[in-house]
Amino acid sequence: MIERLRRETAEQQAAVAAGTLSPDEAYALTFFPPMFVVAVDAALEPYEQEIASLDSPTDEAVWVAVERVVVTLNGIDLAFGQRIETMTRRS
Repeated sequence: MIERLRRETAEQQAAVAAGTLSPDEAYALTFFPPMFVVAVDAALEPYEQEIASLDSPTDEAVWVAVERVVVTLNGIDLAFGQRIETMTRRS
């Protein structure tokens, strides 16, 4: 997800700079500001490491990690004005 957000933002920044995209149409620049992407990435990194470190993961251990990252992402979402939309959550 983070790579997609970064790619879309970079593509739209380049298109705006080149004059091929109106700033009003550059949704990624509005919805995924750099500090938001950094915060989401910072939340996902420890989650990914925790899941990868589970030798024989139990459902309980996985769900504890999932709950932790979801609570963290929800806090980031609120702090940045609810930028994680339902469609983004499915990606």
